[in-house]
Amino acid sequence: MGNSRLELINWQLIFYLIVLLPVTDCQHNAQKWTQVSQELLVISGRQALIPCNVSIPEYETSISLIMWFREESETPVYTMDVRKGNLRNAVHFVGDQLRPRATFDLSTQPPVLRIDPVKDSDSGVYRCRVDFRWSRTIYHEVKLKVIIPPRRVFIVDQNEETLQSSIERLQEGDTIAITCVSVGGKPLPNVTWWKNSKLFDDSSNIVTRDKIRNELVIQSLDRKDDFSSLTCKSSNSNLTLPASSTVIVKMILKPLLVKITSPHYPLIAGQRTQLQCYSYGSKPAAHISWWQGNKELTTSAVTAKTDNSTFSKLSFTPSVEDNGSYLSCRADNPVIPNSGLEDGRILDIHYLPQTSLTTEANVDLRNLSEGDELFLKCVAKANPTLKKLEWMKNNRVLQRHQSENIIITNTTLEISSLKPQNRGRYHCAAYNDVGRAESNAITLDLKFAPICDQRKQQEFRVMRNSSVTLKCLVEAHPLDLKFQWYLKRSAHIEEVNGYKENMSLSTLVYTPSKNSDYGVIVCKASNSVGVQEVPCVFHLLPVDKPDFLKNCVIFDQSATGFSVHCQDGYNGGLNQTFHMEVYEVTAMEHRLLANITQDTIPVFGIQTLPPDSTFSVVLYASNNIGRSKSVIMRARTASAKQQLKDDSGDIEVRLLVAAIAGAVAFVIILTAAGFIISRCHRRQHSQFSGQVEQPHRDELFPLQEVSQLSVPVSTVRTVTGFREMVPVVEEVTLLRQTIEADITQEEQVH
Repeated sequence: MGNSRLELINWQLIFYLIVLLPVTDCQHNAQKWTQVSQELLVISGRQALIPCNVSIPEYETSISLIMWFREESETPVYTMDVRKGNLRNAVHFVGDQLRPRATFDLSTQPPVLRIDPVKDSDSGVYRCRVDFRWSRTIYHEVKLKVIIPPRRVFIVDQNEETLQSSIERLQEGDTIAITCVSVGGKPLPNVTWWKNSKLFDDSSNIVTRDKIRNELVIQSLDRKDDFSSLTCKSSNSNLTLPASSTVIVKMILKPLLVKITSPHYPLIAGQRTQLQCYSYGSKPAAHISWWQGNKELTTSAVTAKTDNSTFSKLSFTPSVEDNGSYLSCRADNPVIPNSGLEDGRILDIHYLPQTSLTTEANVDLRNLSEGDELFLKCVAKANPTLKKLEWMKNNRVLQRHQSENIIITNTTLEISSLKPQNRGRYHCAAYNDVGRAESNAITLDLKFAPICDQRKQQEFRVMRNSSVTLKCLVEAHPLDLKFQWYLKRSAHIEEVNGYKENMSLSTLVYTPSKNSDYGVIVCKASNSVGVQEVPCVFHLLPVDKPDFLKNCVIFDQSATGFSVHCQDGYNGGLNQTFHMEVYEVTAMEHRLLANITQDTIPVFGIQTLPPDSTFSVVLYASNNIGRSKSVIMRARTASAKQQLKDDSGDIEVRLLVAAIAGAVAFVIILTAAGFIISRCHRRQHSQFSGQVEQPHRDELFPLQEVSQLSVPVSTVRTVTGFREMVPVVEEVTLLRQTIEADITQEEQVH
């Protein structure tokens, strides 16, 4: 093994002696064929491709030897021997300096010596020597420069403390003084400052062999410098990106603006409202606070923040006391003292009038008496100003000069001489654009003699031996009352006893038994102030049945009915109702066909009767006491044929009149008028004109039969017209006493 290594070394020595020495001798002789050298820049640690700028002949056997030399060394750093073969099986020898990083690559054009990775020590001039079998030797020279980038770039402040990513808490007007330090790099790099990607400063200073500094000073920082980037770059070639370090300028800024954005309009007291405030320009975002005068409002504010803007909403319910106060919105940067801005306004609070009712001093409202004088004053405070002021008594508006002793002048009410009618509850009401407000009330309760509560004289209609309750109610203060009752008839006055007293009410139950018991009953009361001046008066009038109907007339007779008109008599002191009963008169019986009642006037009409029949009509009035005497009349309906003939005749007459109206109208009118007057005159003589009819006893239905009769009857109640009728079927019993009363009336008429 040792012999083999020794033999290898011997062969290498022989090779160098035989091959290289002649080559060395010939180098200087071949300088005229050396090509112009070129410069190759390579970053340390990367791959260096050093070209041997020679063309490979068409026949690979033309090259016998290729060698690479570095600088002035005569010893090749790389050899490719082709003398014993061709390029495919050439022998490659790598010097110790490049082993095992170097290879010679013939596959590229031109061929290159690849050094991977390249080191700083590899820098220098490389010569490529190519020996040909049949032509001259050529050289190609390449200068290899290995560039070492800067190892580290960092930024320090004035205290030589390294800044990581930002410069914070800078304010407007501050000065920045920072230094960029670049360490390492071959050749020495150029150190520059860039602001927001623009070159700002390129003046660097060499401190040591591998350290370079560049100091940057920016004076009087402005708001626009916030969040700007300051980048330090260190570069010694264009093959790589510069080494860099960046810091961000982060400033704290005061607010630029604060403003209450809500419209400035009057607020309503007691009505919840919202006010908005906006601030921007502060960094960090401003803190907004609301103030009323020197008092901070904290309970109802809602705040929202963005990067440098702040919005705040205040829910505020103003009161009357807030009118004229100063409401402000303040924006402060919490990290900058005395940085606050403020916007405010004077509050205009609208509210209902505040009213109060007072009396003049030294007035004892509990001891007022008739004749005293009283002043009331209405004090009103309002925003906006008052539009109207009114005085109220018992919730009714008092008009100026409504009473003789009351004088109203704007905010005062004067009662010159108190009277009982001035008693009551007084207050004032004030109006403005917000609304209406009432004051407190003052009640006047003066002492006065009794007054009858019922101002009008009362009237009572009483039957003999019937009782009526008379109530004498008075108003008085105090209520130490005594009552007296009197009966006045003509010039005679008689005291009445038997009454009862209960506070302000005296009650008398009175029963008239004869005519002299009727008249005027008077009640008087008295108290410690005086005697009642105007007594309470009760008129007692007798009541009775109504009088019979008068001047009854039957008219508008037809085949189905007729109408009756009467005049009413005295109602007996009560409301009366009018009645008409219609009986069909036959040989066997008198049958009730209709019973009609009227509430207002004695006018009756019926159109539901059978034709060509005779009827007995009974008319009377009634009230709560009883019924009047009856008026009995005869009536008859026409036959159906006669009715039809009359209707046909009427049509012919109307046609005839229409045909000759222009010629004989006046004659016909005169003739018709005379005929009507004559007929009415005869009818009035044939009927009971203001008298009760005198029927024959044999024409009346038997009393016994009627008293026992109970049949369905069609009752019609006419309200407003003769023929406005509503038929109703009901069960009616004719009472004996009713018929007897009618017969009695008949006998009286006879």
